[in-house]
Parts: sequence; structure tokens; C-alpha cells
Amino acid sequence: MNSLALALATTAMLLAGCSSLMTQQPEPSYPLVSQPLSSKPSTSVNELTYNAANFMAPQAVNKLRPDAKILPATFVNLDNLNQSSALGRLLSQQVASRLTQHGFAVVEAKVRHSMLVRKHGGEFLLSRELTQMANQFKAQAILVGSYSVARSQLYVNTQLIRLSDQVAVASSDFSMKMDHNTQMLLNTPE
Repeated sequence: MNSLALALATTAMLLAGCSSLMTQQPEPSYPLVSQPLSSKPSTSVNELTYNAANFMAPQAVNKLRPDAKILPATFVNLDNLNQSSALGRLLSQQVASRLTQHGFAVVEAKVRHSMLVRKHGGEFLLSRELTQMANQFKAQAILVGSYSVARSQLYVNTQLIRLSDQVAVASSDFSMKMDHNTQMLLNTPE
């Protein structure tokens, strides 16, 4: 009888130990909607921005005229839409570069504050300067984006906005680790 009690006690302890191991495992990391399930998570800024543009290109191809020009705007800090950084400019340039490689006509316009998207009454509005520049370059769409800083991650959203009706015709989201390089790019003033 003692050996049966000992066996039951040993089994109970083993099961309790296994269950505590199972509860201590980290939750799985699921890919974002715009990441294919079969792909490994990207780590470099180039890879992340190129993947975003690769995801957006097929979405936009039938929603914009074949000769449409796209005007890229600087990506802005979601907590302060009047603020950007070297990272915001880099993200915008890299997504625009990849869209160009996909055959889209991307207009190069080096402007800072006037190329930001403004917040008014809880809505994102294109600044008057940006709309005027789009008209000047005869752009059909504007590439916009925002980023939000968290403790260990930076979350990025980018969209192609058709100017005729201000509808997003393509979008992509991704996140990146807040490493030393990302922090340095964020702290670089406009």
C-alpha cells in the first residue's frame, strides 16, 4: 500500500511540475496581417519597409491609374502628428523606393513640415501645403505613414491615399525592435 501511495504522490508531483512549466512558456508571436505566415519575422529596416511596399503594390495596382504619380510624405509620430524624425524620413523613402521598383511613378519632393499629415478634430487630414504640392506634381495618391513608440517595439502603419476621394487604396503595418539604431534615428531632430 505504501508503494501505491508513493507512486501516486510521485505522479502528482510530476504532473504539477509539468503544468508549471507549461504556464511559464512565453506566448507565441503571431505575424502581422501583412506578413505571410510562412515567412520568418524580418529584422532590418530595409526588409521591413520593402515587405510593406511588396504587400501594398498589388493592392494599389487596380485602384490607381497606370500613369498615376505618388507623392511620399514623411512618416510622423502618431502621438504628435506635427513631429517626425530621421526614422520617419527613412521609412517614407524606403517604402517609396520599393514602390518605384514595382513600377509606380513616385515623385521626389524634398520637403519637411509641409509634407506632414495633420490632425484636426480627431481626424487625419492632409495639410494644405501637401495638397497643393500634390496638385503641383499632378499626383493621384500620397504615401503617408505613422509610427508609435513602445518600450521595446516601434509600430508602423503606412497607406496610399487616393487624392480624388481621400480613400486608402493600400496599406500595411509592421513592427520593429527598439534597438540602438532605431533609438538614434528617432532622436534625430527634423
